[in-house]
Amino acid sequence: MRVELERCYRRLLAAYPKEHRERLAEEMIAVLMAGAEPGRRWPACCDAYDVVRGGLAIRLRRAVDQGSRRHWRDAADVAALIGPLLFFTAMMFRVAVYAGRAVRPPVVAGELLQAVELAAYALPYGLVALLVWLRRTRAATVRGRVQEAGKEVRT
Repeated sequence: MRVELERCYRRLLAAYPKEHRERLAEEMIAVLMAGAEPGRRWPACCDAYDVVRGGLAIRLRRAVDQGSRRHWRDAADVAALIGPLLFFTAMMFRVAVYAGRAVRPPVVAGELLQAVELAAYALPYGLVALLVWLRRTRAATVRGRVQEAGKEVRT
Protein backbone atom coordinates (compact mmCIF):
# COMPACT_ATOMS: atom_id res chain seq x y z
CA MET A 1 0.00 0.00 0.00
CA ARG A 2 2.80 2.41 0.84
CA VAL A 3 4.42 1.71 -2.54
CA GLU A 4 1.19 2.63 -4.31
CA LEU A 5 0.89 5.85 -2.30
CA GLU A 6 4.51 6.76 -3.07
CA ARG A 7 3.93 6.12 -6.77
CA CYS A 8 0.93 8.48 -6.71
CA TYR A 9 2.96 11.20 -5.00
CA ARG A 10 5.71 10.80 -7.59
CA ARG A 11 3.15 11.27 -10.37
CA LEU A 12 1.87 14.41 -8.68
CA LEU A 13 5.41 15.77 -8.47
CA ALA A 14 5.38 15.98 -12.28
CA ALA A 15 3.78 19.40 -11.75
CA TYR A 16 7.20 20.64 -10.60
CA PRO A 17 9.96 21.54 -13.08
CA LYS A 18 12.43 18.74 -13.81
CA GLU A 19 15.40 20.45 -12.15
CA HIS A 20 13.34 21.00 -8.98
CA ARG A 21 12.27 17.35 -8.90
CA GLU A 22 15.83 16.15 -9.42
CA ARG A 23 17.04 18.17 -6.44
CA LEU A 24 14.16 17.77 -3.99
CA ALA A 25 11.94 14.86 -5.02
CA GLU A 26 13.22 12.38 -2.43
CA GLU A 27 12.91 14.89 0.40
CA MET A 28 9.41 15.89 -0.71
CA ILE A 29 8.30 12.25 -0.98
CA ALA A 30 9.69 11.56 2.49
CA VAL A 31 7.74 14.48 3.98
CA LEU A 32 4.53 13.52 2.17
CA MET A 33 4.85 9.85 3.20
CA ALA A 34 5.55 10.81 6.81
CA GLY A 35 2.43 12.97 6.89
CA ALA A 36 0.17 10.34 5.32
CA GLU A 37 -2.20 8.36 7.51
CA PRO A 38 -1.26 4.68 7.99
CA GLY A 39 -2.97 2.35 5.50
CA ARG A 40 -3.68 5.08 2.98
CA ARG A 41 -3.45 3.97 -0.67
CA TRP A 42 -4.19 7.32 -2.33
CA PRO A 43 -3.07 10.84 -1.45
CA ALA A 44 -5.58 12.98 0.42
CA CYS A 45 -7.28 15.54 -1.84
CA CYS A 46 -5.76 18.47 0.08
CA ASP A 47 -2.27 16.93 -0.20
CA ALA A 48 -2.66 16.33 -3.93
CA TYR A 49 -3.96 19.87 -4.39
CA ASP A 50 -1.05 21.35 -2.43
CA VAL A 51 1.55 19.38 -4.40
CA VAL A 52 0.11 20.36 -7.79
CA ARG A 53 -0.49 23.99 -6.73
CA GLY A 54 3.10 24.29 -5.47
CA GLY A 55 4.52 22.87 -8.71
CA LEU A 56 2.43 25.14 -10.90
CA ALA A 57 3.33 28.16 -8.75
CA ILE A 58 7.04 27.48 -9.25
CA ARG A 59 6.54 27.05 -13.00
CA LEU A 60 4.58 30.31 -13.18
CA ARG A 61 7.21 32.20 -11.17
CA ARG A 62 9.89 30.99 -13.56
CA ALA A 63 7.79 32.03 -16.54
CA VAL A 64 7.58 35.64 -15.36
CA ASP A 65 10.94 36.15 -13.67
CA GLN A 66 13.30 38.96 -14.69
CA GLY A 67 15.05 36.95 -17.40
CA SER A 68 11.86 36.05 -19.22
CA ARG A 69 10.21 39.48 -19.08
CA ARG A 70 12.01 40.58 -22.22
CA HIS A 71 10.72 37.50 -24.05
CA TRP A 72 7.15 38.19 -22.91
CA ARG A 73 7.47 41.82 -24.01
CA ASP A 74 8.81 40.73 -27.39
CA ALA A 75 5.94 38.24 -27.76
CA ALA A 76 3.41 40.96 -26.92
CA ASP A 77 5.03 43.25 -29.49
CA VAL A 78 4.79 40.59 -32.17
CA ALA A 79 1.15 39.85 -31.27
CA ALA A 80 0.38 43.58 -31.38
CA LEU A 81 1.68 43.62 -34.94
CA ILE A 82 0.37 40.31 -36.23
CA GLY A 83 -3.16 40.54 -34.80
CA PRO A 84 -4.23 43.76 -36.55
CA LEU A 85 -2.30 42.75 -39.65
CA LEU A 86 -4.25 39.48 -39.90
CA PHE A 87 -7.57 41.28 -39.43
CA PHE A 88 -6.60 43.87 -42.05
CA THR A 89 -5.53 41.19 -44.53
CA ALA A 90 -8.69 39.12 -44.02
CA MET A 91 -10.95 42.13 -44.42
CA MET A 92 -9.11 43.37 -47.50
CA PHE A 93 -9.49 39.91 -49.02
CA ARG A 94 -13.24 40.20 -48.47
CA VAL A 95 -13.14 43.69 -50.01
CA ALA A 96 -11.48 42.22 -53.10
CA VAL A 97 -14.13 39.49 -53.33
CA TYR A 98 -17.01 41.98 -53.08
CA ALA A 99 -15.35 44.39 -55.50
CA GLY A 100 -14.76 41.54 -57.96
CA ARG A 101 -18.42 40.61 -57.80
CA ALA A 102 -19.48 44.24 -58.18
CA VAL A 103 -17.61 44.88 -61.42
CA ARG A 104 -18.70 41.67 -63.20
CA PRO A 105 -21.93 41.87 -65.15
CA PRO A 106 -24.59 42.13 -63.99
CA VAL A 107 -23.31 45.03 -61.89
CA VAL A 108 -24.80 44.97 -58.39
CA ALA A 109 -24.59 48.29 -56.56
CA GLY A 110 -25.00 46.59 -53.18
CA GLU A 111 -21.83 44.56 -53.65
CA LEU A 112 -19.79 47.68 -54.37
CA LEU A 113 -21.27 49.41 -51.33
CA GLN A 114 -20.33 46.42 -49.16
CA ALA A 115 -16.79 46.49 -50.53
CA VAL A 116 -16.47 50.17 -49.62
CA GLU A 117 -17.91 49.55 -46.15
CA LEU A 118 -15.52 46.67 -45.50
CA ALA A 119 -12.58 48.77 -46.69
CA ALA A 120 -13.61 51.47 -44.20
CA TYR A 121 -13.77 48.87 -41.41
CA ALA A 122 -10.40 47.42 -42.43
CA LEU A 123 -8.49 50.70 -42.46
CA PRO A 124 -8.17 51.09 -38.66
CA TYR A 125 -6.62 47.62 -38.42
CA GLY A 126 -4.14 48.54 -41.13
CA LEU A 127 -3.38 51.81 -39.39
CA VAL A 128 -2.77 50.07 -36.05
CA ALA A 129 -0.45 47.54 -37.71
CA LEU A 130 1.43 50.35 -39.45
CA LEU A 131 1.81 52.37 -36.25
CA VAL A 132 3.04 49.31 -34.34
CA TRP A 133 5.54 48.58 -37.10
CA LEU A 134 6.78 52.18 -37.20
CA ARG A 135 7.16 52.27 -33.42
CA ARG A 136 9.18 49.06 -33.51
CA THR A 137 11.52 50.31 -36.23
CA ARG A 138 11.88 53.67 -34.50
CA ALA A 139 12.62 51.95 -31.19
CA ALA A 140 15.22 49.76 -32.88
CA THR A 141 16.85 52.83 -34.43
CA VAL A 142 16.93 54.66 -31.09
CA ARG A 143 18.27 51.53 -29.35
CA GLY A 144 21.03 51.28 -31.99
CA ARG A 145 21.99 54.92 -31.56
CA VAL A 146 22.13 54.56 -27.78
CA GLN A 147 24.36 51.49 -28.11
CA GLU A 148 26.64 53.33 -30.54
CA ALA A 149 26.86 56.30 -28.17
CA GLY A 150 27.72 53.93 -25.31
CA LYS A 151 30.54 52.42 -27.34
CA GLU A 152 31.94 55.88 -28.16
CA VAL A 153 31.90 56.87 -24.48
CA ARG A 154 33.76 53.70 -23.46
CA THR A 155 36.57 54.16 -25.99
